[in-house]
Amino acid sequence: MILRDFIVEEGVWNLRKLETHLLREIVDIIRNMWDPNVILGEDKVRWKYSGDGEFSVSSAYKAISKNDEESSRDDVWKRIWNWRGPQRIKTFLWLLKKGKLFTNEQRRKRKFTFGGSCPRCSFDCESNLHMIRDCKVVLHEWKKIIPAKHWVSFFNLDLEDWICFNLSNKISSVDGVAAWLLWKKRNDFVFGSQENNFGDFCTRVKILAREYGKPFVRSNRVGGSENYLDFLSDGGSQRCLWVESDSLCAINTIDKGCEVTHICSGVVNMVKDLLNRDWRVRIEKM
Repeated sequence: MILRDFIVEEGVWNLRKLETHLLREIVDIIRNMWDPNVILGEDKVRWKYSGDGEFSVSSAYKAISKNDEESSRDDVWKRIWNWRGPQRIKTFLWLLKKGKLFTNEQRRKRKFTFGGSCPRCSFDCESNLHMIRDCKVVLHEWKKIIPAKHWVSFFNLDLEDWICFNLSNKISSVDGVAAWLLWKKRNDFVFGSQENNFGDFCTRVKILAREYGKPFVRSNRVGGSENYLDFLSDGGSQRCLWVESDSLCAINTIDKGCEVTHICSGVVNMVKDLLNRDWRVRIEKM
């Protein structure tokens, strides 16, 4: 039996005959195909997993391993690790993508608490997406940062699509920093009994985002801060500076000073000289 056996004299499919030999699902697919016609030319073999119909090893690999939608989603991790910023924020973004940030809903699932409500707005479920975007406490902060033309997409996507959207647009550095700072503020409120006071939040986001978007390597040495200070003094930026350290001892040493004989006295003097410039400075522990 060949193809022409399933075509009537008028040149269209003989659907009744097809249904006697094929499953209805397959017949429905054939029904939506062009009827055989000499005007369309001869049939040709085409590889459906590539845009031009030509076979390639890479397209075959992608077809075997995952479909296009899964491939685009799995590519998010590359965008996260290529994101220009500190490793701790990249790790945070990865945990957020996986929905593994330890919100109250996650704590409830692990039997650490009986309730999964949001500690800031009392919403029933503090999911990762609610905590970082939908909580009414943070919603208006996002609206100060995100252009109004993006609001519809920004505030209606699910978590994974939302992260894809943020890592794909031109303000990805701002979004990444803002999300991380909102997570920190949430934890400060829950564990440090601090109020939901965002104050100069937007200013801090923009300064850090500009720093991470700047094409130079940030030095771990104090001297490396000079480039950053010079950078902030250009372009009309507000004269604000946040200094973060993971060492409380270092913060106390800078705050209180040290003896001349101390091994770090030279570094501490350099830091104090920088801080004495005309800046609004905040030093805090990460």
